[in-house]
Amino acid sequence: DPATLRQAARDVEDFGVVVSELDADNIESANDAVSRLGLVATGLGNTLAAAAAPGIERLANGFADLWRKGAPLASALDLVLSNLDRVAAYAGTAATLIAGRFAASFAAATVAAAALNAKLLLTRAALMRTGIGALVVGAGELVLWFGRLVTAAGGFGAALDLMKDVAAEVWDRIVMGPELMRLRMEELGARMK
Repeated sequence: DPATLRQAARDVEDFGVVVSELDADNIESANDAVSRLGLVATGLGNTLAAAAAPGIERLANGFADLWRKGAPLASALDLVLSNLDRVAAYAGTAATLIAGRFAASFAAATVAAAALNAKLLLTRAALMRTGIGALVVGAGELVLWFGRLVTAAGGFGAALDLMKDVAAEVWDRIVMGPELMRLRMEELGARMK
């Protein structure tokens, strides 16, 4: 079919199957170079294999000697395999013992942590009942909240700037306090009239 042949010819050109004589020569040169690289790799592999052959042979013979019947490793493996049920029982017992000790230690740690928590609560309550204790707890709270302020403000200096602003506002209100009190009294007097 001529249409099919035209389409095939277009496909051959579109997909680069048709090449110029120069491209064909370059492709042939590249194929020759790849073939030479294959020969180089094969030669290198043969050279390395020939050099490593005595060592590989000694290694293989050594492993074979270790695993021959009656050899130490073969005997050890036979011993383990023939006593596999015993090995499993020992391993299970050891795992149970270790798990039991771990669980007991975990339970003891939980009890100790609960006791410590209770003692800390009692200590805090006792400190709160004394004047110095209340001062210590109050100072601790101030340190805690100042630490949070430092974190939120982005640094110690920024926190101090904020504290300065708060202190200035509080001072202004303290100074204004008597004046506000006087004005409130006047207001109360005016209302009574």
